[in-house]
Amino acid sequence: MEQHAKSRWERRSKHRISHDDLKEDIHLPFVSPLIWSFLLAFFSVANPFLINVATNLQEQILYAAWALQQGQLPYADFYGTAGILFYGLIWLGSSYQGTILLIGLQFLVLYVSGRKAFALAHRLSGKAEVAGASTHFFYFLILILGFGGLYPLLFTLPFLLLACNLLLDLSQDEEANKGFFKYGALAAVVVMIDPFTGLFFYGVNFLYLFYRNLRAKKSARGLSQLLAALIGFSLVFYPLGYITVWNGTFGQALNQTSYMWQSLRFEGLSQLQPALFYFLVVLGLGLPMGLIGLSQAPRTEKGLFFLPLGILGSLGIWLVASTQGEFAFHQLLPGIPYFWLLQVFIFDRIQSGVQYGRHQKMRKETSLFRRYVTNLFYLPLLLGAVLVFLPLGVRVIGERALNAERQNVLAYLQQESNRSDIIYAWDSRANWYQASGKWSASALLSPAYYLYLPENQLRLANDLESVRPRYMVVNSNQPLLEDVEKELATTYTELETELQTLKLYERK
Repeated sequence: MEQHAKSRWERRSKHRISHDDLKEDIHLPFVSPLIWSFLLAFFSVANPFLINVATNLQEQILYAAWALQQGQLPYADFYGTAGILFYGLIWLGSSYQGTILLIGLQFLVLYVSGRKAFALAHRLSGKAEVAGASTHFFYFLILILGFGGLYPLLFTLPFLLLACNLLLDLSQDEEANKGFFKYGALAAVVVMIDPFTGLFFYGVNFLYLFYRNLRAKKSARGLSQLLAALIGFSLVFYPLGYITVWNGTFGQALNQTSYMWQSLRFEGLSQLQPALFYFLVVLGLGLPMGLIGLSQAPRTEKGLFFLPLGILGSLGIWLVASTQGEFAFHQLLPGIPYFWLLQVFIFDRIQSGVQYGRHQKMRKETSLFRRYVTNLFYLPLLLGAVLVFLPLGVRVIGERALNAERQNVLAYLQQESNRSDIIYAWDSRANWYQASGKWSASALLSPAYYLYLPENQLRLANDLESVRPRYMVVNSNQPLLEDVEKELATTYTELETELQTLKLYERK
């Protein structure tokens, strides 16, 4: 008994010493995360000068921030797939001088995330150069997949990295099952910010841990880990989730936050095109190097644990994104932790002189990040340019004539409508309401998003029929629902304009 107690004391002492040594060795960077966070926050669509480059989803998030300041409720007055904590954050971020605080919150989250990414990469590799290059890649992923910011996933990154840090301890048996209480509590926070990301991230990790415990013939240990995580999850989730019970939106919140899972589709050939595009992105981010590196994985507990997890998560998010109703590259955002984990080990192998698929060769004269880029034939930089500049070109140049028409209609609405008038824009953009200072006639702000589900199509048609907004703007390039087309024909009059794409209707 005394020998067992002594052994436990020695393990704990070793654990404390290793952490003390770790803290002494890691010098967290200050300047690079500061610059990256500033640039990403500045180029957020919360910046009023960049609102025109926002995606439909980002515009709906900005509308939510504006509506919350006017006393409206998420899930009831506007459709929302994010968690209640996220709407609390954007309410706070838009409570002073428009969206200035929102830019500041995004900066703070990105800065903290970058420092945590550096610390975790250093723990995984033990090399400052690898940690530095991995941190740059971490921000690079946010830039190309989440350009403009505001996506709920970005606000979960500090908690996801904390969860990965806990998994690192648990993979080394340093904290046994005690860490799973914290792990479950972190899961609750993530779910309350972005339910889809939380369920995907922790679901993939659970399946992976279950497989490892099963293979190690430690099913009882896996069960105790699950129970500990569920207890930690419950202690945080239920108090926060009660907010939706209190304001009467619990059922709506449950339905709307599960939209991403409800909209999964398995339709064969129609999924090939988005699956191919998403695969090209994952290809450019280095997944093949990760797969090849699996056979050359560092023979450490850290490498053997996290490299397969990174591959599993990367393939998982590719599969889920390929089966989504809406096509957009920000669908890959929940894969950032897994893409990044893969990259840490890729940088580690490159830094050690191993080039995948080639002979080993030491090249100390060039920076680690540059070696990575040249190994992939500059694919990451090309990919980043395409993902950032192509959508910007479509919005700013490709839709120049259409944007001019939108401005003309907005000017008419601002001049001719009353302050209390309600409008609806059947358009691919959702910024009409804030720009005109008018409420939307439906919680579903645009037919270009969230209408993959038939029940949402029915809800939108019913909203327009029951509310009957004074004005409806219709983009002729957006297909109309049959019920909406009938409503326009019977209840509205088309106003004469010289516009080519947009049509303006006024209630009779």
